[in-house]
Amino acid sequence: ILGNIGQPGPEQLQQAKNILSSIARFLLDAAHEPTSARALVYLMLLDRKEGIRQKQIQALTTSGESGVLPELTRLLSKTTVVDPEFRLTLLSLASPQLRQLSKPQFDRFSRNLHTLSEFDGRIQPFEWAIVKIIDNSLGKIFSGSSPSVHGRRELSECRDALEVVLSVLAYADFKSKLNPDIAFAAGTRELEGLQLNLQSKEALSIGLLNTSLERLGALKPLSKPAVLKACLACIRSDETLAPVELELLRAIGAALDCPIPPLSTDIDV
Repeated sequence: ILGNIGQPGPEQLQQAKNILSSIARFLLDAAHEPTSARALVYLMLLDRKEGIRQKQIQALTTSGESGVLPELTRLLSKTTVVDPEFRLTLLSLASPQLRQLSKPQFDRFSRNLHTLSEFDGRIQPFEWAIVKIIDNSLGKIFSGSSPSVHGRRELSECRDALEVVLSVLAYADFKSKLNPDIAFAAGTRELEGLQLNLQSKEALSIGLLNTSLERLGALKPLSKPAVLKACLACIRSDETLAPVELELLRAIGAALDCPIPPLSTDIDV
């Protein structure tokens, strides 16, 4: 999988067609225009609880971009939830439209994403992943920064950071019946020679995850694929790939300047 980045084969392309045929037409249409594409991403971050959702929408009435709120209202008239299975596909479809924004437009869009994801005082893993993907993949385009290719750190210097990232992934799929210790161990085995320990849920936080990824971003370029291989082994250990695990994996890859290829429900079209 990691050896075929950006080169989807016939199986992946057929899978893409199958997924696209399952997504509602109004969502696909929204992903293909800059204004509605922003509204679509906002929709992904709206809370399922109506009270919180209404407060988020109210916040967008003052900070939202021109024309975006009416598009969000139109989408909400059809659905209040984007199926987790479709989030990454729609995000991939929306990305080319989001690249057409001006820098001030993107900056405002990015600020609103952070506001929506943090609105209830806690950030869900999928919320963090969506914001991280956009910040890392599109944010670097608008800032003009280039991928980090001069990292000097060895894997052995980043044990704490690796423990945090793999621990987050081990706990990510709350529906999985597999013990997190087993998932964590599967990831650790891909990092031969490193002794790592699963962190407790209570010890983990979004801030710690961000700090850990910043540290891993300074790894030597040839070490980064090993990290992604460990992450993939961790989430595949129960022989399933949950949407939130794919979103986290894509976000981690973006943070390491190593784009992740199509996986299961994560299809680039």
